[in-house]
Amino acid sequence: ITWEMATDLWWLTDERLNQTGANGISINGCSNITIRDCVIHDWPGSGINENYSEYVTVEGTIIANNARWSVGGVHGCANSKPGTGQRVNEDELKMLMSGNLVAASHQCIPSRVTAKGFADLKLDEGGGLHTQAQPQVTAEGGVVFGRWEVSNNLVLYCGKSGINQNCTGQLTIERNSLYCNGLNTGASDIHLAPPKENDPTALTGTAIVRNNIIHSIPSGMSVNRLGVAAKKYDGVGENYVAAGIPGNSDYVANTPIEEVAAVFRDPANGDFRRHSDVPAGNGADDAIVYDLLQKAKDYGIVLAPCPVITDEAYLNQVKKRIFDNWPDPATIPAFGAGFLLHDGEEHYTYEQRAEYPRNAVKQTQGRI
Repeated sequence: ITWEMATDLWWLTDERLNQTGANGISINGCSNITIRDCVIHDWPGSGINENYSEYVTVEGTIIANNARWSVGGVHGCANSKPGTGQRVNEDELKMLMSGNLVAASHQCIPSRVTAKGFADLKLDEGGGLHTQAQPQVTAEGGVVFGRWEVSNNLVLYCGKSGINQNCTGQLTIERNSLYCNGLNTGASDIHLAPPKENDPTALTGTAIVRNNIIHSIPSGMSVNRLGVAAKKYDGVGENYVAAGIPGNSDYVANTPIEEVAAVFRDPANGDFRRHSDVPAGNGADDAIVYDLLQKAKDYGIVLAPCPVITDEAYLNQVKKRIFDNWPDPATIPAFGAGFLLHDGEEHYTYEQRAEYPRNAVKQTQGRI
């Protein structure tokens, strides 16, 4: 798939989008599903996409080089609309992602949702392990009333955050190893957005984030936690980060994280086992990491950043093609006549499409 092909399909709303949005494994409206010991790579959409399901386990699996070409919000493992919405068995573990290798999920074209009435022409998807609890219960579900666990994973080179969490309350993120994520967005390796406290359907349990080891890109952050409910995250100071990266020292609320000279043995040469500077019990288990790296080698999976350089010049080409291909709103009812394209602070209607670009917008690009 080329960027030209993906942007030419950007305005479509029919099955032709499957060319650029197909997922490796899709789970929809299911319960008690285990994905174990798989190799899922080079899908244009998510490696694994889960909606309206619970009691889902993903373990011992390699998820690599996915999430690059879809117009949807895709990730290595995407849990964007989980759960059945039934408020039962709230203390049970219903979502588990453990012992996986996730590499180079990386968005290469902007996503869009027709129902929003607008699209932001920026790159803000393509994370590694994504968890999200919808704030409202719908007829189809959308809320997991139960516990989540993200543990013992190795996540590297993702365009967005390595572990991205939205509004999931009873969550444990522990003993993960993260290296150089946020390449598209300069985002954090672990991104935390708290539940909405004024929503009675939101999960309200305490989230735990501890014993992870993190080496961020220079323009990124180790952990970023949003909102006023920062107190809901316990153990954030019990992680280890590689020293010398500005975003590590003042990432949120001045909470200190333990800094050491190195958190991985030899990442430049592909050895992502725990460095001796980090005490045992932190980061993914060395034996699990070794086995995952060996499996990737056996299957010919190259662990490297996305080869598409999604810098300002590249994104300007993509945006120009999207504007040039903007069809008459009468031919695409799903978008509606008032649909807008946002380019930074500039907003365009269909009638104004020839005015692009009014103002050059600088794109931040993370570098290893």
